[in-house]
Amino acid sequence: MSPSATIKAAEYLFQRLRQLGIDSIHGVPGDYNLTILDIVQPSGLRWVGNANELNDGNFDRFAEMYRHVTVAQTRLWDPRTIPEQIDSMLLQCLLQSRPVYIDIPVDVVDVLVSAHRLETKIPSNPSNPFYDAALKRVIERVYAAKQPAIIVDGEIRAIGIMNQVQDFVRSTNWPTWVMGFGKGLLDETLPNFHGVYRGKFDTGESRAFLESADLILCFGPHFSSTNTFAFSSIPAAEKTISFSNTEVNMGGETIRDIPARYIVPGLLQMLDVSKAHSYSPYPNLPRDRLVPLADCPPKEKIIQDKVWGLMANFFRTGDIIMGETGTAGYGVRHIPLPPQSRLFSPVTWLSIGYMLPAAQGAALAQQELQSSEDYCGPKNGRTVLFIGDGGFQVTVQELSTIIRHNLNVVVFLIHNDGYTIERCIHGLKEDYNDVAPWRYLVPRISSEPLKVHSLLERRRGPNCEIFLSTENWLMIRG
Repeated sequence: MSPSATIKAAEYLFQRLRQLGIDSIHGVPGDYNLTILDIVQPSGLRWVGNANELNDGNFDRFAEMYRHVTVAQTRLWDPRTIPEQIDSMLLQCLLQSRPVYIDIPVDVVDVLVSAHRLETKIPSNPSNPFYDAALKRVIERVYAAKQPAIIVDGEIRAIGIMNQVQDFVRSTNWPTWVMGFGKGLLDETLPNFHGVYRGKFDTGESRAFLESADLILCFGPHFSSTNTFAFSSIPAAEKTISFSNTEVNMGGETIRDIPARYIVPGLLQMLDVSKAHSYSPYPNLPRDRLVPLADCPPKEKIIQDKVWGLMANFFRTGDIIMGETGTAGYGVRHIPLPPQSRLFSPVTWLSIGYMLPAAQGAALAQQELQSSEDYCGPKNGRTVLFIGDGGFQVTVQELSTIIRHNLNVVVFLIHNDGYTIERCIHGLKEDYNDVAPWRYLVPRISSEPLKVHSLLERRRGPNCEIFLSTENWLMIRG
């Protein structure tokens, strides 16, 4: 490419996104973004129109708001610096695995900028002179441990070390637990996997073992109150080595600028299993279990403390399971998952309604992956959403986006007749915890023929058993 070659500012951004493997753009068309939307499809990207937008009359409020929820922000203005600004934002997005905000004024969309930087990939591998020393200290602690254990949390997903962590868990065969955010990121059929660690709410065996361990490796910690069962499942700092997005914490000492995405692969490469502790015999520790359909009496009411073990009969390899804030979010943590499945549940903000549009995004990504020639995973996985009626009514309009794009989503709508968690906290019988009664079966919402299959169940019966039998769903889509 000639050093003098130019390209539209918006086109530069979209080409960079394509280089990073992005295939789809979400958004809502509006008076002030129509010109940039004209460039989406010619740039090789897919436009996914959504059905909801929340606005403010003062446009600067968007930038003000995004400063609180992004790691970097910029406004494109000077054609001489626009390519560098875009690259800088995308670099921070890659390094920190967090969203960024790029403000593109209407009159900048078609401004010509230099295309020369497109010839060079965005770098994402910073160096640190303390890396080797930190890795050596970690290895020494690993070899010295007499009762080691592993805790895996959900940040490993964004960091991009799921495969390396799973290989480490498999290689050491050390007893392993996950936090709620980390559930679904490991193969739960591994013999050394023992489910979600619930701190003070856990069984005596799991809690006693972790409290007596002399080394706990914690990968991708996300220590919010909900994720750690009111902070009770956070391991003691003095015996823990934690690997986060930007640093390593060893016995309470923080070593900065040592990202987990670099030191964890290094740890796996240097590991000599023969020098690490081997459990023989292996400790007797509890595991989550699937409840066979035959163990549940016919016509028994479908209730919270029994339904989740039964739901494990429905899942198959490659599924993405999502549990909305509330009864579903807590329930899905107890389900044993098949290999190569993923689970998303609320662990921090607990915003009801989030999971329905999130299911749309997850199903779209799943669809794109399954159609990719480079994808080697399961080809028949679905997105399975569990959501209460309160959360469903907040963002129900995105159901139309799911149907419009023929996405493979199964929605289990939990008809609680209101906000159940709030009823438990306060106002058990107050009408402010009620929601409007809807008829939720999807065919009723449209006069057009839809590729949708619906079932209403209050008790476990023949229909429920047929529904939960995976083979009955192998060919049902969208």
